[in-house]
Amino acid sequence: DFFKFGAAFLWSGYPEQALPYLEQVLRQTPTNARVLVLVGQIHLQAGRADAAERFYREAITANESYAEAWSGLGDVFERRDDQAQAMSNYEKALALKPDMLYTLLNAGQAADKLNQQGKAQEWYGRALQLDPQSAEAANGLGLALAKQGRTEEARKYFEQAISARRDYSAAINNLGVLYLQQGKVNDAIAAFEYGMRMAPDADILYLNLGRTYTRLGKIDQARQVMQQLLDRKPDNATARHALQELNSR
Repeated sequence: DFFKFGAAFLWSGYPEQALPYLEQVLRQTPTNARVLVLVGQIHLQAGRADAAERFYREAITANESYAEAWSGLGDVFERRDDQAQAMSNYEKALALKPDMLYTLLNAGQAADKLNQQGKAQEWYGRALQLDPQSAEAANGLGLALAKQGRTEEARKYFEQAISARRDYSAAINNLGVLYLQQGKVNDAIAAFEYGMRMAPDADILYLNLGRTYTRLGKIDQARQVMQQLLDRKPDNATARHALQELNSR
């Protein structure tokens, strides 16, 4: 049973070893949409977007109602940074199967990149309804609301995302930036400092805290934050350049 061998390798984290077995399944049943999608996923994860697209399209030809194939094709276009085509395919997938959390999150991300914040809000909102513990959905919804100027609603969703995943640096940073936009500088500093403790490898938190201290004229504190980042990541060119500028003041 070639599928069982392929699936065993794939689910154990060995996609390339799974590939020959899944390809053998396709030699026996070339219109097996499920296996075509799995092969497409392996190629996409390995960075072979053209091969992935071919298998996803073959899956759609075999079964136009297979939502996972449309979603996978959307992922191919997302990888190529063609967000409009990605969104079009995600919408087809979700029309067929509205409860695909992964696809809802990807559709929200594509809408955000297209600056279609109303659509981003809709997709992320649906994802959060499906999984109220999804930190990605709560953060995405907060970002869509913030970009529409609905800052208080956005804050609640950023906080929800952080409650769901306490080291989620993207949501922590978004909350800090939101506080800055609201003029709540001390709250922003507290958010960035919390993020540095919980997600110490997230460069953006150090950089935004350093910028905040610089704008306040607190140069010594800004230097200290940049040095903290360089101690952790000596090759960070942005932090090194910022520290050089601060030292020249």
